[in-house]
Amino acid sequence: MSAPSNLPPSSNRGTSVTSNASETNGATSVNASEVQLTREQIKAFKEADARSDRRLALLVFFATLAGNLLAFVASLADASGLIVPLVNMVSPMPSVTIAGSSTILGSELGLASNWVKTFQERNAETWELPIAGEIERKIRFNVNPVGTLGGVELAADGSVNLLAASEALLDEQIARLASSGVALTCAAPIGYDVIVFVTDITNRLTRPITRAELAGILGGTIRSWSEVGGSPEPIRIFARENSGTTDLVLLKYLGHSGIPSYVTGCQSQADCLNLTLSTRGSLYWVSLSWLRLQPESYLVPVLIENNEGLTTDPLSPQFDVWNYPAELIRPLYMYVLESPRQGPGAIEASKQFLNFVRGVEGQQLLEVHFFNTHFNTPPGVEVHLPPGFGPAPSGLPIVCR
Repeated sequence: MSAPSNLPPSSNRGTSVTSNASETNGATSVNASEVQLTREQIKAFKEADARSDRRLALLVFFATLAGNLLAFVASLADASGLIVPLVNMVSPMPSVTIAGSSTILGSELGLASNWVKTFQERNAETWELPIAGEIERKIRFNVNPVGTLGGVELAADGSVNLLAASEALLDEQIARLASSGVALTCAAPIGYDVIVFVTDITNRLTRPITRAELAGILGGTIRSWSEVGGSPEPIRIFARENSGTTDLVLLKYLGHSGIPSYVTGCQSQADCLNLTLSTRGSLYWVSLSWLRLQPESYLVPVLIENNEGLTTDPLSPQFDVWNYPAELIRPLYMYVLESPRQGPGAIEASKQFLNFVRGVEGQQLLEVHFFNTHFNTPPGVEVHLPPGFGPAPSGLPIVCR
């Protein structure tokens, strides 16, 4: 009997040799199926990396696209801001310069700015533009309150479209404009201003003064308030220098416009009123429209009889301009000027503005600022216009020609 063998069959031994791992000199040999699995994993990893790269590329693409879209939208906004100035450059709206009387145009009063704002709103153009959308275009205005004389000086240079004046233009002023190539296209009264005499708050007169007494005060023959129903206080007169209001009163009562030596000159309306209020026995005259901007408790008007012996308080709500001295009521004028230097459309826009000022809406704004409408000319007040303007034989007013 042969001894039992512990070895497997010979065929199994051959398979074991080729398929099982073996160790040689301590080195380990890896199973082939394990090697094959590792390659598949590597391939999967590469495919996953490729898909990730594609996703990243798409993400970068869309991010770039979004950035470009945002930049495009921003450029549209910038284009909108550029389009409007370009449109105004190619098709400009008329530009109108108004210069002259500070009584009418002064910024503190606000009348001119109210006129301009309302007129612009009524005459604005609305355009629908690509990209920019709807834009509003308005006639442009430049308001320069340099006084009537200063306005004439500027007008002689051809840079003024509308001249506002608190006194009628003199023949020599019109001739000077004509010699400079500036013609009057329109001329008309736009309202009436009232001139008020005020004194310090401690000076209380017992009665109104007459026109003759006022002439005596301004002429220097009446020197004390006691001569006209007041206290025995010297009369101290203040007058604003380089002022049409000052010149008008002196011309009416003294026959000349120069300030006498016994009258103290002052520079501005505010300076003159401050001196008046801080000086006992003072006397000063100023436009009612400006005076009504001041604290009412500081104002003491000097009441003056008209040529019929009637009086009315200009600071009272019941003030009746028809009972006021005619020589202390002055017409306010506006002139449309034409010269070669004026821009396109400026003359027509100026005419439209003058018609607006003289119309119902413009006159309502005028009265809000304590002027009187030209619809109701006070008795005894004369309006002086250049030849060719004013009432026609038919009775209709000739404003423009």
